[in-house]
Amino acid sequence: MEKEQFPVIESERLILKPHLDNKEYAELLYNKIMDSKDHLFRFLPKLWKLKSVDDEMSFLTHSKEEWEKKVTANYAIYLKSTNEVVGTLGVMDISYDNDNAEIGYMLFKDHVHKGYMVEAVKAAESAFFKRGMNKIQIRMDVENTPSERVVLKCKYVYEGTQRNQEKNPSFGNTYRSLKVYTKLRSEWERE
Repeated sequence: MEKEQFPVIESERLILKPHLDNKEYAELLYNKIMDSKDHLFRFLPKLWKLKSVDDEMSFLTHSKEEWEKKVTANYAIYLKSTNEVVGTLGVMDISYDNDNAEIGYMLFKDHVHKGYMVEAVKAAESAFFKRGMNKIQIRMDVENTPSERVVLKCKYVYEGTQRNQEKNPSFGNTYRSLKVYTKLRSEWERE
């Protein structure tokens, strides 16, 4: 896979675009995350570090730098019909030597159970497989059944469980195990 500019990604109902890098947008995302705190924080331990709009602004600035270096593609997921941000999706840990990456995502609470994340993951995987990616991985906490439903609907293959992989404040800062699902470009081509 060549190291080229990341694409804006479109699907039937969604547009995935790079995050904006301004205070107004940082405040919008921060408020959406905090409004979805009960929904999101349980299985996304990194969110526990988010304490202010300034923290979100730092993340957005870092995301822009990573985007420009072509090492991580952090997307905002917009509804085409309203231009509302409904979630985020990141393509990270990109290995240009091995043509693989990991996808992570979150959907704000008012937009769950509408098929948006399945649509976003399929659109992102398609864009990156077309660019030469060979393998995409998605990991989730062993109890995160909503995320697991997304990968199963997207026809990812269960590869195993990473035991005691990360600490999670939602579970008393204990170590949590992560299920690992992957999809190969050859599997995507057969769909």
